[in-house]
Amino acid sequence: MFDMFFLAQADANPQQLQGLEGETQTQISVAADGQEGTEVPAKAPESPWVSLMPIILMVVIVYFFMLRGPQKKEKERKRMLGELKKNDKVRTIGGIIATVVEVRDKEVVLKIDESNNTRIKVVREAIGEVYAE
Repeated sequence: MFDMFFLAQADANPQQLQGLEGETQTQISVAADGQEGTEVPAKAPESPWVSLMPIILMVVIVYFFMLRGPQKKEKERKRMLGELKKNDKVRTIGGIIATVVEVRDKEVVLKIDESNNTRIKVVREAIGEVYAE
């Protein structure tokens, strides 16, 4: 069976409703066979903030996971490149492991091979990682 819900005051006379303005409305559950069930309080109207909460929550999640994370990593990378100094062991973004010989404004001179004294110049942004010594 199914329950039908209706407002108890819907069948009331309009003159009777004038005195009930301050009272709360209740719903009465009525079974299909016409028997009255239990009274269920009517739902209060929702605040507009309640309906906006999922959207606000999604914006906060997007900010922390998609925007703030990469910004934090980029800031750490710029700090690492700014602290680059002579004799640091580094790995380039191409996978070359070398030792820093000279640090210039926009480029870095790296020594790749100790025996042949092979050196290359790369831009600072090509440094992928500085190894701890």
